[in-house]
Amino acid sequence: MSQETNSTELRKFHHEVGKKLLRSGSYSEALQVLIKTKEDFGNNVNLQADIVCCHYVLGNIHSWQKSLAELEEGLRNAICPASKVSATMTLAQNLEENGNISKAYILYKKLAPEVASLRDSLATLWASQIVRLEGQFFESSEMGQDCLRWLMHLSSVSSTHNVNVDVQHSLFLYEVHRSSPLIGQIRLRELLSKRQYLNDLDRCLFLVDLLELQIRFETLLSPELHEEVEKTDFHLSGAYGVLLKKLWSSGDVKALMPYFIAESMSLANRMRWCYLAYLRTQDVEIKAGLWKLLNSYFSMLPAEDSAIWKKAFAEQLAQTLPILWLDLQNRMATFARSQYLMKKKQSLLLVALFENKQALLAEDLCRELWNLPYDLSSKDRLRMAVMRVNQELKEELNVPVAFKIAEGVVTIQVKLKMTTQV
Repeated sequence: MSQETNSTELRKFHHEVGKKLLRSGSYSEALQVLIKTKEDFGNNVNLQADIVCCHYVLGNIHSWQKSLAELEEGLRNAICPASKVSATMTLAQNLEENGNISKAYILYKKLAPEVASLRDSLATLWASQIVRLEGQFFESSEMGQDCLRWLMHLSSVSSTHNVNVDVQHSLFLYEVHRSSPLIGQIRLRELLSKRQYLNDLDRCLFLVDLLELQIRFETLLSPELHEEVEKTDFHLSGAYGVLLKKLWSSGDVKALMPYFIAESMSLANRMRWCYLAYLRTQDVEIKAGLWKLLNSYFSMLPAEDSAIWKKAFAEQLAQTLPILWLDLQNRMATFARSQYLMKKKQSLLLVALFENKQALLAEDLCRELWNLPYDLSSKDRLRMAVMRVNQELKEELNVPVAFKIAEGVVTIQVKLKMTTQV
């Protein structure tokens, strides 16, 4: 065995040791092993990609950006196709975290010819990135729709013993941004229920997604998930996850700002946290300060990326719609001014069911309103009820379309607060 071959084998062995530590969440130990492996046996793109990941989670922002540039340079000379695809995806994912969405998207698309004929885990991971990124930031392309169909197929045929985390996570994000937050939440909760098939790191990252969803849409956590969030160590997800949990648990944005300024987070995570804190606080001055800070982050980006992030946050903020106040004592008379008294009462009940909720399953509404199973008859009845209450709210309170029904889910288009106070 030549000295070069022996060095390569040793590098692979020690790299695998570092990867196991990385997957277990022992990031500092993993980084030490990976850097020593690089120093002793030379570098390659997969080893460099794992070093990038360690620096990112540990919040070593300067070292992370430096190692990211080194990875990009190393990819110019990469020979092995599989290694090149894998490391390029790591590069693209980390460029996203640096705010460079457009460059990351271009890198993903450039990989298409190399993975188009593959149906292995690497190709599935690539398809997951395309679906996730288009779902969050870009219009759907023909390539993206092909990837989406492929992921949906994989999801439908996978057994309960084979949970593909990347597939499910991408479908969750796509559903949240393009379909319905409730549908995405259902998928996420089903995934979290498969405790035995998720490692601690994946589970922690999914809980981060759950908290983002809860803050954005004011959804309620089940007692079981609430307890799990409380007891989970979010350090596995880095500084962003830790601070997000604090934001969720306390809601005291002013008290958390010193931690936010001091924490080492990527630019993308700083923007995400600022946006979620903006939604969480009711203090007008703090909101203004957060919005100013968010815009300062936008200004750090190239014009194209700045526009992409602004558009994404604007679309999400559009869901923070005007609050509709209904007074149960006075508005009952308004709703009841009709010979169809029972129908008006049902309209009021439908509205009341959405207090503090963004969306409800159609089958749950049919059960609550009429104690009926969800079939073709009750589906049509619910559709008519939604049309009727929309018309009544428009006539009586000058509210535009308040409710929408699609894919078995009814969503409310305004924030609703029921009160008995005049």
